[in-house]
Amino acid sequence: MNQEQRLITKREEWEELLAIFEVKENLFLDFQVSDGLRNCDVEVFRYVYYPENDAEEKPTAIIQWNIEIIKVHKILGIARIACGSREGNGFFHKELSIPEQQIYLQKSLRETIKRSKRGISLLLLPVYISIVSDCKRDILPHSLVEEIFSVELDLSPSVLELESNFDKKRRNGIRKAQKNGISTNIDRTKEGLSFFYDLKKSQYWSGDEKTIWTNRTKEAFGAYHQRATTVGKHLLFISKYQRNNVAFASVYSIDRKLFYKEGGLDKSFQEFRPLDRLLMDVIIWGKEHGYTSLDFCGANFDEDNNPDARTKFKLQFGAIPKRYYHYQKITLPFAGKRTPLLFTRLLTK
Repeated sequence: MNQEQRLITKREEWEELLAIFEVKENLFLDFQVSDGLRNCDVEVFRYVYYPENDAEEKPTAIIQWNIEIIKVHKILGIARIACGSREGNGFFHKELSIPEQQIYLQKSLRETIKRSKRGISLLLLPVYISIVSDCKRDILPHSLVEEIFSVELDLSPSVLELESNFDKKRRNGIRKAQKNGISTNIDRTKEGLSFFYDLKKSQYWSGDEKTIWTNRTKEAFGAYHQRATTVGKHLLFISKYQRNNVAFASVYSIDRKLFYKEGGLDKSFQEFRPLDRLLMDVIIWGKEHGYTSLDFCGANFDEDNNPDARTKFKLQFGAIPKRYYHYQKITLPFAGKRTPLLFTRLLTK
């Protein structure tokens, strides 16, 4: 069954479509928040599909693509086109078969590239297509799917039960932070966002790490996060020691789940264990506000199933590993055939 595709540019129409498809809270698809990415030089395209030659019929699918240019090395860059992320899915459909889903995505991708203002530069760059899903779907061929792990904490037990499952090191760290007067609050100020940006930029976003913020200004960063913070979907928890900001947790609120996307620590205050207290306060806040889980967004294990240091830290809060799936491929704009697949780990070396 052929489909007609139409670009959506108006917020009211997009929000009506989200309601038609019964899309739950989804940060990736939120019109106001995702449009804030335009301040970071990211193109955002939204499409709706109807049965061919019958736009009066009910829509059969909606999709959003985001395009950004990322530096792989100091000279080489790639254009990454994302449909969905850990902040929410980017493709919704009603009872479509597997071939139809693939055709929709491929057709929409071609149309997106043609409409992109970066069309000329995209001709010179490889395009990395990335789709993240929390369940295994046949959106793209099986050969393109990579199994990835995160760790997730169930928030349904009581605070005492949750704390009893913490590693001894974490419980001792929480008590030490409390003894030293570490306090945590949700910060909605520009000063808080500035602390978030400065700490991540200096400690984690240096060198050739491929992140959307590596080469973006603080003003662009603030413009995006201020929108998400204003509507309450981005929660910036900041811990203080006396009058000093010492640690932060950037948390997204999506469909009654919390996603721990970024964290940072001023290492000169590390002896007071502010991160332990900070994450405990995030957990307590999530329970008090009816959230069902805290996803730590990422976990790495070696061939012997041993976690790296960052994953081990997350597991010590009682979180358990969870699978999700990353569909990815490298292709060339306007090319009819796929070039060989390259996995993310090859690009990040």
